[in-house]
Amino acid sequence: MDSLLDDAAVEIYRCLSRSGFSNLAPLLLVSKKQSSLAFSSGVLHDISLHEFFNTPDLVNEESPFRAFFKKCVSAQNPVATYLESIRLAAKDGAVTEAIALLSSHAVLSDCALFARGLFLIFANSPNEGLADLSTLLSRVETNARLHSIGAVVYRQLLSFRPLDRRMFPNLLLLDQLPGCIGQPCALPYRCLNCFLYWFIIALNNRI
Repeated sequence: MDSLLDDAAVEIYRCLSRSGFSNLAPLLLVSKKQSSLAFSSGVLHDISLHEFFNTPDLVNEESPFRAFFKKCVSAQNPVATYLESIRLAAKDGAVTEAIALLSSHAVLSDCALFARGLFLIFANSPNEGLADLSTLLSRVETNARLHSIGAVVYRQLLSFRPLDRRMFPNLLLLDQLPGCIGQPCALPYRCLNCFLYWFIIALNNRI
């Protein structure tokens, strides 16, 4: 009976959390058992983290929400693993770890797939990176939508990057990208290869 009641409680907490993590805050003040259920991995995996997505600074080490966020990463919450991968790559230069974190999910969101494709290129795996981005372009269907996704990832990367260094010091990787696949190639109709080239240049030059 207790097990059934616990399962029911977890489902209730999961529903509450889908509209925002702040809905779980009052449950910190109830019994230890209910608090444990409310912040169990099953709930944290599905919890909405839109506040963190829109304000990436909340995931930094000095943030009062860092401990909670790390629990969400451990629970394989898709938004949490995406944001942590962005932080790792931008702040620590840990691109390999970022790729591994994103690859722990079988299905990636649009932003996560864009980020993994970008990180693979920086990790000297341009073919795999371009494959991810080509898959994303096929999914979203238009260059305009791809550019919008790239703009979100761009903003989030810049929010974590230290101001005293470029994000990726070695731009020789650009030589590994295939050349332009069509003429003329200008916004908003840039081919994927040109889009990536100028995206990386802009991202690296933003001081």
